[in-house]
Amino acid sequence: MNVVVSPYHLTTREAPAMASLLLAERVVTLLPASLESDSVHAAKRAAERSPWYTRFMETWGWTAPLWEEGVISSRCNDDDVATEMREIAERVRQEEQYLPLRPLMREHLFEDDHTYLSSLGADLVKGGPDPGITVPMAAALDRFARRHACCVARALPVSVVQKAETGFAQPLCALALPVFLQASAEHLLLAREVLREPLDRLRDRIHELAADGRAADSAARDLAVLAGEYAAAFEVHGEDLRCDADDEVRAVVGSVVVSAVSMPADVVLRSSLIAVERLAKASIGARREQSESLPVRASDAGSVVSLIIKPMGADSRRRR
Repeated sequence: MNVVVSPYHLTTREAPAMASLLLAERVVTLLPASLESDSVHAAKRAAERSPWYTRFMETWGWTAPLWEEGVISSRCNDDDVATEMREIAERVRQEEQYLPLRPLMREHLFEDDHTYLSSLGADLVKGGPDPGITVPMAAALDRFARRHACCVARALPVSVVQKAETGFAQPLCALALPVFLQASAEHLLLAREVLREPLDRLRDRIHELAADGRAADSAARDLAVLAGEYAAAFEVHGEDLRCDADDEVRAVVGSVVVSAVSMPADVVLRSSLIAVERLAKASIGARREQSESLPVRASDAGSVVSLIIKPMGADSRRRR
């Protein structure tokens, strides 16, 4: 089971990222890098010109062992998420159905390395949200996940767009699982190794559910059993997993609810259109009830399974 994770969640180490780094076989994300070249030197040159990009890369320093071990990647089958983002942005600029979104886009975002890396670096470090970046990025992550049969990690909806997305969600199942809410890369790598067997069984079943895209009683029962086996193994090895592998990072364990839902693969663009229309109607005093559906062009983009990850609380037993 591969899970696509937003770079915003990795930067802030939010629950969708921390849970996915343990539960997924591999995490795929967008890695801001040179548009002009795949070389490390090109990225370094761009970084030297962009303090924001340098600060962003520093926030990802803790993930280096996870990249080295292949737990995190920016590619699937030699396909890169960043390329997808450029294509989404171009589609919004060209297709008539996305006309209401064009004022939100950043026309010169992909003009050169300095503009691109500085803009992404600044928004990621600040926690966003610049819709000219977040909308094409989130849409790209979903479409990429659809093409490569990945799940997409999501946080509980907060923004207007995210709340509009929930109207398109078809529930599949929900599981309560223990994970690290705070941990070093070493903690995560150790846990992935110690819990390999129950994790592999759980991952395989979630992947099967995602591939089927439909809720089934038998699948829910199987997942509940496998989730219980994983939770029991986590409890048995709990003290060993909490041992501090990094003096600067304490292992904090907590439970999360992972709700699997099926959504259209273009749900971000569709929800953004709804959000823009609602805001426009509100501004002229014609607000509709939130429950009232607004006309949106039918989707032919297929569906993607999202894992909405909600933390339930942290374990008070922390080791210094």
